[in-house]
Amino acid sequence: LLVALGPLGAAVAGWLGGRLVDHSEPSRVRTAALAGLFVGAALLAGVHPTLGAAGYAVPLVILTMSFAVFQVANNAEFMSRTQADRRGVGAGLLSVARNSGLMVGAVVAGAALTDADPASVIRAAR
Repeated sequence: LLVALGPLGAAVAGWLGGRLVDHSEPSRVRTAALAGLFVGAALLAGVHPTLGAAGYAVPLVILTMSFAVFQVANNAEFMSRTQADRRGVGAGLLSVARNSGLMVGAVVAGAALTDADPASVIRAAR
């Protein structure tokens, strides 16, 4: 249930990010979202076990919400620079690139952790 906070936050942030992009420059929104990704990753890397679920949930929500806003701003800027008669192809390429990256990342992470002892993974992450 705790992990569901990320996608829920991303859904809300995607909508809000779209509103921000409509009323601002996509490059500014994208830069702010990248800063949010940095903050969320830094917080997640520094989580102390004594913080419990909240110590994990807060950085996770910051990361997922920032990533959703980044995607909205990045897609908006990409599509604004695409010729009107090629926007379908552009949107398709964005989708292929994003899904390919997600699949490759999942495969690499799975391969890296398949034979790993969970305790050694936790020690290595610290």
